Amino acid sequence: MRNLGSYLPSLYCETLKAVPFLPFESFLQSPLPRLSWLPLVRGLQRAFPGSPLTVYTAETLRGREAALISRVIGLPVAQFRKVNHSERPGFSRNAVEAMRASWEAGRPWPHQRWREVVAAHPRSASPGFDPWSPEERDFFDRRHESDLEAIAALPGWSFWGWRNSEAD
Repeated sequence: MRNLGSYLPSLYCETLKAVPFLPFESFLQSPLPRLSWLPLVRGLQRAFPGSPLTVYTAETLRGREAALISRVIGLPVAQFRKVNHSERPGFSRNAVEAMRASWEAGRPWPHQRWREVVAAHPRSASPGFDPWSPEERDFFDRRHESDLEAIAALPGWSFWGWRNSEAD
């Protein structure tokens, strides 16, 4: 699970790589109070009754991917070879604003040219895209914590890398 406050902007930016530009407010159509991981988790419980399921948080995963994979498939971490992938380029706030300005002027960026706008407006020159107000970010932080607490109380779930759970 990932905090929806960071997941949704990231998902939006990944979507911009594949489809014509769409403003964030058109992309996100659900009211914020309806956003939660709980419906997905409950759906998984119904789809796989009696199956043990493990939840991990994206926030605690970075750098520990091999340990999680080891837990899931049962092979020792020593058997994994880490592949050095370069970081995928991400959208800065300025890149998204440039795409929006072009779209509003009736000259939308073709989605196939997303690398150009990312190169012209690198994240090193401005922060990543973040559409939230401080109040909305606080809402997502509280929702993430309450979702985790609610899932922890469900039978048949275990956590990896969250609070006092085991993280090999």
